[in-house]
Amino acid sequence: MRKKAVALALITVMTVSSGACAHEHVFGDWQVKEEATCTEKGLEERKCEKCEETETREIAALGHNFAEATYFAPERCRVCGETRGEPLATVVSVGEPVKTDKYEFTVSNLFDYDDLVDIMPDDWLQSVEPNSYGILLSYTNLGKEEFNQYFSKHKDEFAALILCDNQYEYKADYYMAYSGEEIPPLVTDYLFIIGDVPDEVYNDSFKELGLVFTFYGDTYSIGLREASDGYINYDDTQYANDKDRLY
Repeated sequence: MRKKAVALALITVMTVSSGACAHEHVFGDWQVKEEATCTEKGLEERKCEKCEETETREIAALGHNFAEATYFAPERCRVCGETRGEPLATVVSVGEPVKTDKYEFTVSNLFDYDDLVDIMPDDWLQSVEPNSYGILLSYTNLGKEEFNQYFSKHKDEFAALILCDNQYEYKADYYMAYSGEEIPPLVTDYLFIIGDVPDEVYNDSFKELGLVFTFYGDTYSIGLREASDGYINYDDTQYANDKDRLY
């Protein structure tokens, strides 16, 4: 008798009765009363079609569904937006100094091809395509000669790519004050990092264009342009300084 009483008690925990019923319950479909979230359980119920008797049961929490980290964003849950970890690169913005124990630099400006025509030597422009974009990076605690010598011996620590919607990747090049290269030396301590977007991608509809670059082996990223209907909106500083967006 004790076992039977316990069983009846467990049933009444999930059953809400409006009174004694002489019929056999015919319950309808389960209806969600409280949606489950990534971290919280939900609740659903069903009612007897002959009376007001109801049953309830929990819905298991969904759990997070994290998208992989990108150069611009950490892992982010596709359902609720919660993040974990860090982006694959340190996201920088125009005018923001970057300081480590090895170097200091600042991204001074962003450029498209029309800007480069006005500021780059003609010899440089021969290797720059019309769909090119890039940055001007100023290094402040490194002498030009010191930097050039280091770069010539450790080029594997300097690499860059143009990134379209975190999907299409194209190599970008460093244009700097390095005597002896095919590029003429500069008279100031800065360098351009420039990449070309092929016509088939440039003319396609994409959302964002970014630059990922390494400096002394450390990886950084910066947003270059936001595109609408396949065309670049040239609002560089505001866009490049918006770190809250997702790539």
